[in-house]
Amino acid sequence: MDLPLSAMLIIIGILLVILARRGFRVTKLGVGLDIELDKPLSFESQSSRWVMGTLGVVIFAVGVFGITGLYDRLGQSVQPATTETPTEVSVVPTATIAEASPSPTEEPGPIVGNGRIAFQSDRDGDSEIYVMDANGGNVTQLTNDPGVDASPVWSPDGTRLLFHSDRDGDYDVYVMDDDGSNLALLTDHPQHDVFPTWSPDGQRIAFCSDRDGDFDVYLMNADGSDVTALTDNQAIDDFVAWSPDGRTIAFQSDLEGDYNIYLIGIDGSNMQRLTTDSTAHDLLGNWSPDGSRIAYSSHPTGDYEILVIEVASRNVTRLTENPESDWSPAWSLDGQFLAFASDRSGSYEIYLMDADGGSVTQLTDAIGGDGRPSWGP
Repeated sequence: MDLPLSAMLIIIGILLVILARRGFRVTKLGVGLDIELDKPLSFESQSSRWVMGTLGVVIFAVGVFGITGLYDRLGQSVQPATTETPTEVSVVPTATIAEASPSPTEEPGPIVGNGRIAFQSDRDGDSEIYVMDANGGNVTQLTNDPGVDASPVWSPDGTRLLFHSDRDGDYDVYVMDDDGSNLALLTDHPQHDVFPTWSPDGQRIAFCSDRDGDFDVYLMNADGSDVTALTDNQAIDDFVAWSPDGRTIAFQSDLEGDYNIYLIGIDGSNMQRLTTDSTAHDLLGNWSPDGSRIAYSSHPTGDYEILVIEVASRNVTRLTENPESDWSPAWSLDGQFLAFASDRSGSYEIYLMDADGGSVTQLTDAIGGDGRPSWGP
C-alpha cells in the first residue's frame, strides 16, 4: 500500500470515529446540488454509531499498517524484518550522482579485529550508509539523501560498496566508492530491487527483486547488465549471500511457511533447505570466510539470537542468549570475529564478539538505530 492511500485511510478512519461519537443526520445529498431526501438518513442511534465507530477504527488500522509495513520492510527500520512486495527485466546501468563529503565522528573503542565495517544508521533522521574502523572509531557518513539508503556490502577488494535506496521513488541497487564518491545506479525498475551482494571475484552481483510479482533472487553483471532470475518460487526469497568459492548462493525464504535459509547453485540447480526449524524464523547473515559455516539470526525463544550452522553437517551452535534481539551477523575477514546489531542497550547498535560468542563489545552508541553491518578490508 502506498503512502498517500495509507494517509487517506487514516484520515477517513479518524473522521468516522469522530462522527460516530457525535451522531448525525443526513437530509440532503450532493455538493452544491442540495438534493432533498424523502426520508432523512439517521446515524444517531447507538447501534448505527457503534457500527460507524468500528468501521472507522478498522479503516484507521489498515492505514497505519500500510505506512508501517511499507517503511519497516525495506530498510528504514534497522530492526529485523523480512521483505514485502517490489514485472519485466529492464536495466539501465549507471547515472552518477554527487554525494556529500564524508564527516568522521565518534571516538575509537578497544582494539578488536581488522578492516572496516559499513553499516546503515538513521542517526541523522533517515537511513544512511556509514563506515567505521573495526574498533568503532572514525565513523564516517558516506550518503546524505532524504530517501532510505540501506544494506551496504563491501566489494571483495574493499574499494566499493553496494546498497539499495529509494532515493528515486522505488528501491534500486546502487554502487559507490568507499569514500561515498562516484555513486552509480545499477538497476532502474519500477518495482523493488534490494539486498545486493557481490560474487567473490567482484564480477557479478546477486540481489532480490519483486519485478515478476513476488521476491526472487536475481543475478547481473557488476555494471548492471544481463539481469537473469535465479529463483522463481511462489514465495518471498530475499537477503542473499554468495559463498566464498563462488558456486553457491544462500538466501532466506518463506517457501515452506516460516522463514528458513536455503542454498542454490549459481546456475539455479540443487536448491536445498539448510535450516530445519519450522517455527524459528531464520534470517540470513553471511558465510564464514572459509565457506564452512553460515551465521544467521533466529528467534527460537521469542527474541532474535545469533546462531552458526555447519553447512556440511547441519550442526547448529547458538552464540548469543540475550532477552533483547541480536541479528544480522557479519564475519571478519579472518573469521575470528562477528559484528552484529542488537537492541540490548535500548536502541539498535553495532556490537562485536569473538566467533565463539565470547567477549562482546559495543562499537556504536548513537541516537537512532544502527544495523546491517558488513565487514570489509
